[in-house]
Amino acid sequence: MHPEQERGVNKVDKGINFIYSGIYVKSLKMVNIMSKKKKTNKKANALSISGIEEVVKSEFIHLAIINNITQAQFLATLLNNYKNFYAPLNKEEQEIMQQALKLAPKSLEKKIKRGALRYATDIINLQKVDKSTIDISIRNSPKSADLRADHLIEEIFKHNDTTTNWYDKIFINKNSVLDYSEKQKELKPNTISIGKAVLDRCLERLFLVIKDHHKKHGLDIHHNTKAYYERLKLKNLKNQEAKQR
Repeated sequence: MHPEQERGVNKVDKGINFIYSGIYVKSLKMVNIMSKKKKTNKKANALSISGIEEVVKSEFIHLAIINNITQAQFLATLLNNYKNFYAPLNKEEQEIMQQALKLAPKSLEKKIKRGALRYATDIINLQKVDKSTIDISIRNSPKSADLRADHLIEEIFKHNDTTTNWYDKIFINKNSVLDYSEKQKELKPNTISIGKAVLDRCLERLFLVIKDHHKKHGLDIHHNTKAYYERLKLKNLKNQEAKQR
């Protein structure tokens, strides 16, 4: 091949190599940028929990190992159990549970699970019952007790809807419903009292309905206290006016 031709080929080869080299460098830069982005995302999504004592960490790892699951799976299990079974225990209650777990861990776990599921099933079944067929005068019946509580809440709804003075309205919570129930019993002695456990179920079940009712009437958690002092102030004013006559 002619020297000039050789030089031409070399020039072409060099040019092609230069082009490929530029593409290669750009590709490397793009890969580097993408990998950095991925690393950043992983870091942003990484779970970081601070302030945990070493004893707790060690116990967490130990429990994950003996249950033959990963730490991520164990954490997910704990979160699910927290959402499904969580009940706040004070120090004395925690000690009782720990003692029982030491004596009969498997039996206690089964009892807790069975009891929670039975109670959950009862709540679901109560919603499926035709309320028109329930006799609310039966004392030892969960269905009757729940329906009595529902009727009591409905009475307070009607009271708030019809009363004209803001201070006569009632913010619905456990204490106010129990107070209302006692007043109704004074008026009607044969009225069956509402148990606290039954009322708790009712307030939970009707939470959203009660929330909407409070919003409708502009009632907040401080309403009952403010209303009480307003009624007391008006009562004192009337007494003073009566004395001056």
